[in-house]
Amino acid sequence: MSHKNFKNYLFEDFIKDSYFREWVYAPNKAVNTFWDAFLEEHPTKSLDIEKARLFLEGVHEYYDSNKVSEVQIQEKYQEFVSKYANEAPGKVRVLKRNRKRVFNYVAAASIVVLVAFSLFYKNINTDYYTTAYGEYKKIELPDGTHVTLGANSKLRLAKKWDETVDRKVWLDGEAYFDVTTIEETQAKFIVITDDVNVEVLGTAFNVDNRKEDTKVILDKGKIKLDIKGNLNKQLLMAPGEKITYKAKSRKLPEKQRAKKDETSWRDGVMTYTNTPLHVVLAKMEDVYGIQLKLKDNALRDKEVTVGVSITNQEVAVTTIERIIGAEFIK
Repeated sequence: MSHKNFKNYLFEDFIKDSYFREWVYAPNKAVNTFWDAFLEEHPTKSLDIEKARLFLEGVHEYYDSNKVSEVQIQEKYQEFVSKYANEAPGKVRVLKRNRKRVFNYVAAASIVVLVAFSLFYKNINTDYYTTAYGEYKKIELPDGTHVTLGANSKLRLAKKWDETVDRKVWLDGEAYFDVTTIEETQAKFIVITDDVNVEVLGTAFNVDNRKEDTKVILDKGKIKLDIKGNLNKQLLMAPGEKITYKAKSRKLPEKQRAKKDETSWRDGVMTYTNTPLHVVLAKMEDVYGIQLKLKDNALRDKEVTVGVSITNQEVAVTTIERIIGAEFIK
């Protein structure tokens, strides 16, 4: 994408650019690498980029939360074009019906300014927590809820909460929540991810929505899962249960018993008991942003019992090598 003159882009240019929207809505390693490098090389563009990202996420959340159909999006888009075409000629373009639905969705949403700008200004008043690879954070939310945010994760919420209404946070990555109950109003606490909404009153649970899976583990209390997409189903969970939802499968996930050590990471150490090595390595890839390869792939199925530090990658890698009696390919 180096042929594009992104360094001259302003806010309005970023929100209309398909490659930028891909980074916001459907990121992958190549896209992330490009934009991380761009921000490092052009730090003066960080404000425009952050505003554009919040703008697009706000639009996305509006349509998700209101379950607007594609027909309604098109109607809203045409209404906007008819009303503002004379004021801003050439600034909007008609959507082609034969394009993929996701591009209709993004392009239409990006230019419904009457709705989106109000959401943009709303999102400016948000708190945004992030963690890097090999890092985790302890956070206390305005209602007293405690969150441990896992490595390479993002959490967003409003700066001010009205405790008489439902409390909502948006998660990308992994986090452990110990939710405070508001006895007076019984306001719900809702964790929103791409594929699943987790709704609770007062409880402790873990959510991990990395890659193509969303995993939820309940430690105590009760939660209700609202599964998005074609399923549009609800699932109740009890303490000690976990589910793994694969959106592409379009199947209702089965409840399983969670291992006691599956949420141990929130204390800084990922603990595994008789766990296949490939499971451990996949988690290390999420936490450290590295790929660990072995000459003997048969070792990947070897079961290991180990504690792995989140914040010390070098020690973690050395510990695994010692346990399996082999070194990773450099």
